[in-house]
Amino acid sequence: MVRSGIVKKSMRFILAVLLIVVMMLWLTGSFRRGRIVPGKLGSLVRPAAGTSSYAVVLARVPIVS
Repeated sequence: MVRSGIVKKSMRFILAVLLIVVMMLWLTGSFRRGRIVPGKLGSLVRPAAGTSSYAVVLARVPIVS
């Protein structure tokens, strides 16, 4: 009798931990296929026709109060 209760409790614990691990893997995208690798867009990037574009430059500006 006592062993049966211990087995049930341990199985619940194991299943709960397994469920949490599977959910974490799912949320991080481990089960997705066909993802675009970062920095590998290649020819898919092209400028829009008829629009102006501007270069963005990082500049340090002093704060004067």
